[in-house]
Amino acid sequence: MTRDIVTEILVCYRKGLFPMSDGREDDNVYLVEPKHRALLPIADFHVSRRLKETLRARHYEITINQDFASVIANCAKSKKTRESTWINHPIENLFNMLHAQGHAHSVEYREKGILKGGVYGLAVGQIFCAESMYSDVSNASKIALIHMAARLWKAGFQLWDVQFMNPHLEQFGAFEIPQEKYLLQLGQFKDQPADFTVSHLNVDEEDLLKLYLDNR
Repeated sequence: MTRDIVTEILVCYRKGLFPMSDGREDDNVYLVEPKHRALLPIADFHVSRRLKETLRARHYEITINQDFASVIANCAKSKKTRESTWINHPIENLFNMLHAQGHAHSVEYREKGILKGGVYGLAVGQIFCAESMYSDVSNASKIALIHMAARLWKAGFQLWDVQFMNPHLEQFGAFEIPQEKYLLQLGQFKDQPADFTVSHLNVDEEDLLKLYLDNR
């Protein structure tokens, strides 16, 4: 897969399109433009009382961009509740290249240093397109999402695109807008700068989460 393909897929995201496939072992990739787009609120991401208690217990660690390849590989695995996945090998390879070039990012959930869950996605200006998540232990992907919300908030992202609505996302306050409205917001924010790594800030992950929760 060449750098030209990476450039082309970035252009697609800037037009409101994203890649999918029909299965893990299907080599074909096609572009999707849904009629409605699911978004997660950044500032008003819903955190349940039980999850807040889990966050306070702090029996986990969060890392950023330390093991992107493992996060997407785990997202692509078959599970008991899902026989196949839309993340085929070409899409996995493409996102690893996007990550190598600084466009794609991962939030990794660990227990005693061992990767147990995570979420990954693509930054397009001040828009973050979350692609997939996984959990090997209870609440891992939920906690990774909360930390992602804090990071997007602090970095100045304006739109959190999760593509399709599902019950898992609804619990966090996800909502849908028409694709036409999404494209208008895409045009407004796709060329505005935002640094997912918040490397310019002298703040660790625990302090970042506290700042986020205290300012809601």
